[in-house]
Amino acid sequence: MARILVVESQPKVRLLLRILLEEEGHEVIATSNGYNAVELFAKKPANIVICNLLNPSRNGLQTTEEIKTINPSTPAVILSGSDTIYEANYLQAAHKIKVQATLAKPFDIINLRKWVKSLLSE
Repeated sequence: MARILVVESQPKVRLLLRILLEEEGHEVIATSNGYNAVELFAKKPANIVICNLLNPSRNGLQTTEEIKTINPSTPAVILSGSDTIYEANYLQAAHKIKVQATLAKPFDIINLRKWVKSLLSE
């Protein structure tokens, strides 16, 4: 199927995403670090990037934006863990860098699968 890069600082969420996506037949490359994600993507590009918005090492927008400089057509999904105004501003900015979807945590598994399927069919 597809190669999906997951960037998520929370180990349990990262593992859940890996399991869900691998069950769908995808190859999953997972990391907790945005800098590492860019290096991994440069070496072995992914078909989709799923990135947590607020990672401790660097925010998901910076990571996604840098990945899109390597391959602008790579679809990206940003995951958000809160509904604060601060985070809402980031989510608005996500659409400016052409992020295809933003999903709030806890995310709906069916919705995530639909987005991945939709992005792969584009």
